[in-house]
Amino acid sequence: AVAATWDGLDVSVNLATAQTEVCNDRQALLAQGFAPVASFAYPEAAVNNTAKQVVQGCGYTSARGVGSLYSAGACPDCTYAETVPPADALNLRTPDSAGSTTTLAQLQSYVTDAETHGGGWIVLTFHGICTNSCTGTNSLNTNTFTQFLDWLQPRSGNGTQVRTVGQVMTGGNPPPPAGPTTTI
Repeated sequence: AVAATWDGLDVSVNLATAQTEVCNDRQALLAQGFAPVASFAYPEAAVNNTAKQVVQGCGYTSARGVGSLYSAGACPDCTYAETVPPADALNLRTPDSAGSTTTLAQLQSYVTDAETHGGGWIVLTFHGICTNSCTGTNSLNTNTFTQFLDWLQPRSGNGTQVRTVGQVMTGGNPPPPAGPTTTI
């Protein structure tokens, strides 16, 4: 069985079900014209070695849970950023997921913490960006997100780049600047 526990929630399915669901969903996205479909998000951020094998077997080259990076005081012994290339491409480390209680200052701190601690990759998780709690407590307010993007745009002068997961994993554009970099 593919089983993992996340935040007290048991996420379990048998291996055949996991393979069918993960592979069929990827094929459905490809059939609808989305390409590449190379990065996976574990349901409820639940991951173990069997889940990683299923995801890789279905053609994904990277995947993420949520957590394992220092974020707003959480995980005080954790590093501030994922490495490039990542230590484990099938379990990318992230700060806490952005949600209804996430502030602009918290989002900014993920970036500035990485900038001041040697750079690296910050994989940000947004489930919903809206003003009506479209994904419940996992919804980030549109205004907070817009303010974050406005603040983030000029950070290129600090070596910070905004790239997709695919661009980071394949080394795609934009080219990295000299010195320590932080990739989001």
